[in-house]
Amino acid sequence: FNGYKNFLEIMKQIKKRWPAPERIVITGSSAGPFGASALAGKIVEMYPECESITVYCDSSYIPMPNGKEIAEGFWKCPEEIAATVHTDDICGDWLQALGNKYGHRIKLLYGCSTEDGILAQFNNFENTGDFTATEEWRGKMKRGFQNRIQRLQKAGINISYYVNAIPDKQTGGTKHCISQDKAWHEAGVDGVSPAQWVMDAVNGKCYDVGIYLLDQQVQLLVNR
Repeated sequence: FNGYKNFLEIMKQIKKRWPAPERIVITGSSAGPFGASALAGKIVEMYPECESITVYCDSSYIPMPNGKEIAEGFWKCPEEIAATVHTDDICGDWLQALGNKYGHRIKLLYGCSTEDGILAQFNNFENTGDFTATEEWRGKMKRGFQNRIQRLQKAGINISYYVNAIPDKQTGGTKHCISQDKAWHEAGVDGVSPAQWVMDAVNGKCYDVGIYLLDQQVQLLVNR
């Protein structure tokens, strides 16, 4: 894997072309938040003068009990990135590391749906070989999102959430990657579209949307 080396070379070219941007948005969807959350810190350091940096992660919950081993041995992550992996939720660990290191220097955003059907299919296949979004695995996705949000809030990470429950007819679960769906620009949850939520954050207004759709326990924890 040469992704990290490629990233650094690409960023050299980007820095030449855009040496002093006023605003930066770093984003990834589906598996993309692994890269976005892992590498955002490097981009922050490359642009120390930029006062508006937003990191938006869409979906990306794949529990990996041997996560640190995967980050170090398989993905070949640099030590400073792999060292922050401490649970089976790699992306959640990297979001926590960003929040711990940069605090209000960056605006962290995380979006998901309550029972992500595509992720339920994938995780079921990885564990059993059955590529279906069963009720059991849809429930596991919901608990995974709950656990991620709960622990990030308990850790005091400054991050905002957008949770939707838009049905996905194909899988029987809920939508995967709303940033790639037509619902991106629609009113969505509580009259707020995901696009509006992200742009409000970019412009300095961060807030949660739809957090109550997960369950009462999460709602009580993050309601602020």
